Amino acid sequence: MLISFATVLLASAVLNFVRVIPETKTGPKGKPVATGHLVSIWHFGVGPGLYILLPPILILGLFILSARPWDRRRSWNFALMLLVFTTYLSRTISIYVIPIACLAWGCWQARKAALDEVGGDPRVLREVERERRVAGKQAARDRSRRGT
Repeated sequence: MLISFATVLLASAVLNFVRVIPETKTGPKGKPVATGHLVSIWHFGVGPGLYILLPPILILGLFILSARPWDRRRSWNFALMLLVFTTYLSRTISIYVIPIACLAWGCWQARKAALDEVGGDPRVLREVERERRVAGKQAARDRSRRGT
């Protein structure tokens, strides 16, 4: 997960200098026409540039900070799905392919380790993880009640 976050930061730094956004001009009848030129993410201003640059960083940063021990593997899988979805929507999946691959590898290794822990049966793994989530949430509720 941390390697994926580091590569997201590196890819975001590279994205500042690479021209990847296709430029469009308004053609006849007011319809957009592609010019064939590529522009940087900052060509259209700060807002659209941040719209492309920040989501992958925020996704992985938030999932690193919010992952609980009883729900870490599930959290990483959600982070992977969300990272693929947002980079696909912003058309920067080619820039972020290495962080996506690192995160997918980490999710696969976590699943492999979790299956080895329960003897290799996926049904048992689902049941054990469900019990851990319930116990972890209950422990968090108990801690918050004691604190008030």
